[in-house]
Amino acid sequence: PMLTSPQGTGVFSVVFVPANIVASIGNAIVASSDGGATWATNLQVSGARIVRMSHNGTELLASDGTSCFYSTNLFATQFLCDAGLPAPGTFRGFSSLTSVYDGFSERHRALLNQNDIGVRLLDGFTDWTIANTNLHAESVRGLAFAPNDSRRMVTGRFPGGSGRGGAISTSNAGASWTFGLEDRTTFLRSFEFDHTTGADIATTRVYAAGAPKVYLGRRSAGVFKSVDGGATWDALDGGLPTTTSGSGIVVVQLPSVRKVLLDKRSCANPPAAGPCVTGPLNTVYAISDGGTALPGSNVIKSTQGGENWMPTGMTLPQPIEGAGWYESLSPVDLEIDPSSGALYLSTFALAYNDDDGSTRIPTIASGVFRSADGGATWTR
Repeated sequence: PMLTSPQGTGVFSVVFVPANIVASIGNAIVASSDGGATWATNLQVSGARIVRMSHNGTELLASDGTSCFYSTNLFATQFLCDAGLPAPGTFRGFSSLTSVYDGFSERHRALLNQNDIGVRLLDGFTDWTIANTNLHAESVRGLAFAPNDSRRMVTGRFPGGSGRGGAISTSNAGASWTFGLEDRTTFLRSFEFDHTTGADIATTRVYAAGAPKVYLGRRSAGVFKSVDGGATWDALDGGLPTTTSGSGIVVVQLPSVRKVLLDKRSCANPPAAGPCVTGPLNTVYAISDGGTALPGSNVIKSTQGGENWMPTGMTLPQPIEGAGWYESLSPVDLEIDPSSGALYLSTFALAYNDDDGSTRIPTIASGVFRSADGGATWTR
């Protein structure tokens, strides 16, 4: 340890300048000229990031997202540079601060990435301006490349407050995008192409998994399949229990699906070793928190390309509950060992106390589980 700070906890930046160290820790910027043996508090500012604004000199810039300070003497004195930043208390924080050296003008520019606004640019220590040209503040989840053509990709939109979920795909390496499944899902997490059907994108099979929404009076399980490269999609609900809500909506009793996974050796005539070359692939797995009407459904399996599902999590730890408490197992990821075909499932434990809201330490077994028989039995 080099510094036990009276200013609070949390180290946000450590910057080295000639013969000195400058750090942002807690609610202060501190400096040391003796390799960290002693420190001086030079500026009171909470949670600031610091960047160098010259190659070999002591020009430094610090910002907490609403304030900005420029200094050439380790912030013993400083100049304000916060014009164009939001007022304190009017934004939700910022992700990063960096400096970029411009070889043409031989100077540094500062870039600050804010959670709500995006990237702001400080050029010449005058005003911060929004610099988001060709950037789009949109979160996406899951990404898959089409077999035989890496210019074709598909990913899932996580819409936030916009309400426009679904998938977006590109055939030109991201130069332009097309929308799909917007009316069927709130967001998608996982995609997988059937590589054995990739000779022609018009007949390529692709699977998607995520959170469904009501479509034509029905809410699906959140697993979808396309046999035309993502142009059109069908919901895969076969074998899953349903219920009808008071408003007449048919609901498949399976929560949001986290991942869909193809067994790459599940073609009709698999080779002696390695993945199938000709297909299609028949065995599909999907993971979710499981449904109450279908025990063991936190892992489901189809041997018919997703057309009909059966639960394969029966030997995993089942939910347990008592008076005012509940625990269950929630899958995170699923992979298949390409050499042995064994399944590996990573999980975490969900646990809560109903009445008092106190923290519950789970007793249910969780962690990593392995199945050597296609999900029929699992070993922790």
